[in-house]
Amino acid sequence: GTLKITNLTGTVVHGPLRLIVESTTPDTITLVNPDGTIGGKPYLDLTALLGDGKFDSGESSIRTIEFANPNRENFDLSVKLTGRTEEDKSVTARRKFAQVGIPECSRDGLLPFDLAEGNAAEWETWAQDMEPQNTYVFDDLDTKASGNASIMCVTDAPFDMFIRYGRTLSEPWDLSKVKNLFIRLYARNDNLSFQNGSPWIRLKTDDENYFEFQYYIDGNPYDLLNDCLWQWRSQLISLDAPDNEENGWRRTSFGSPDWTQIRYLEIHADTWDAGFQMGVDGVGFDTDRAIYRDFNADCSVDALDLATLAQFWLCPGCTPMTCEGVDIDLSGKVDLADFALFAEEWLKE
Repeated sequence: GTLKITNLTGTVVHGPLRLIVESTTPDTITLVNPDGTIGGKPYLDLTALLGDGKFDSGESSIRTIEFANPNRENFDLSVKLTGRTEEDKSVTARRKFAQVGIPECSRDGLLPFDLAEGNAAEWETWAQDMEPQNTYVFDDLDTKASGNASIMCVTDAPFDMFIRYGRTLSEPWDLSKVKNLFIRLYARNDNLSFQNGSPWIRLKTDDENYFEFQYYIDGNPYDLLNDCLWQWRSQLISLDAPDNEENGWRRTSFGSPDWTQIRYLEIHADTWDAGFQMGVDGVGFDTDRAIYRDFNADCSVDALDLATLAQFWLCPGCTPMTCEGVDIDLSGKVDLADFALFAEEWLKE
């Protein structure tokens, strides 16, 4: 069926757009104007975007889809959108704020929106005391949490192993202004359990100097990957996590790592016995757009971005996934502190 999304608010989005669709069986989404006329050619073919992950008849689920807007057409969308399919199935769509990513014209070497999106060639693997060919990654088009693919690792390792992003990058990353790492984790493991506090995640200047992040419960490393068996689990990791965290993500520094010279993101895991699979998806740092205040991703910090900030003024309960990224200081509320940060960039124009 076809879901028609109606403009109710006049909030202009310059694309790219990212929607979370909660539905049964829509095949396409068509934008329409308030008077019911078509607001642009039909687009957003869910069948193509979801591939084999197309909704089954009668299935109630949530899928995240995203699509580009190469012609820079302006579409008017409300933050939460509802409609009905031709089969009279109830459908809800809501615009999803991209945690990471600004348009190509403004990237200036910043990291991609999703570090785990059809780019297995940019990841490398290692497994202690094992043959290299028996630990590998691939673009998994079937098991994914967002976009078109995840990065899936297969290993026969009985000891420490890792997957690492950064093998093809020539310049270091400056993460000095970034506050959080976002990651979705998935695992398959027929053994007794993961162990040693899997996963532990490292941001490395080099092999001797890095920040390590590990989840703790009651002061002890916790095997979070056991909670990810055959399901995706999302994690938000503060890069400023305390080194004595008792319940949550703890950060430990080794050597003298430099936030302005980070070259690798490394994800380690270990299991009882040997062999498992681990997937990652939706991997990114904070919101590059929020850093540069271009909320609507039109390559200009202007009055349209100020309008987006005004739209969510004093709204409580904001997260990096909501409020279009205008909660710049991640305080949970859009207020004068966010306006001050926005103004710093706006006045540079």
